[in-house]
Amino acid sequence: MGATERGLGILIESFADFLQRLFEGNGNTEPSEKELEKELIAQGNLRLKETLELPFSKLLIKLKKINTKELDRLVVFLYGKMINDKSYSVKLLERTIIQLINFLDEERNEFSLERNNIKNSLLHNQ
Repeated sequence: MGATERGLGILIESFADFLQRLFEGNGNTEPSEKELEKELIAQGNLRLKETLELPFSKLLIKLKKINTKELDRLVVFLYGKMINDKSYSVKLLERTIIQLINFLDEERNEFSLERNNIKNSLLHNQ
């Protein structure tokens, strides 16, 4: 009986690890600022600073050129700035993040659990 219980425990633990990797990913989900900016410049000639300075209508032109994965990384990065770095206007960051998420939800087919969680968190706080 003890071997069966251990086997079941290992199976449950393996399944829990699988689910965690499925929803969180295997790698580092917190993008570094330099890596992210390099990808944004390469794909859409967009600098991180511009995401907060440009009106969204002008930003939209550049966003359309950038793949969904990098835009999701941008959402996570900006949300991290909003939570951890008080040198930026929280309202400005929040508005930019919501606009970016709405763009991704409307224009792209890929689903991101992390993006959805951030959206729900922001909408819940309003």
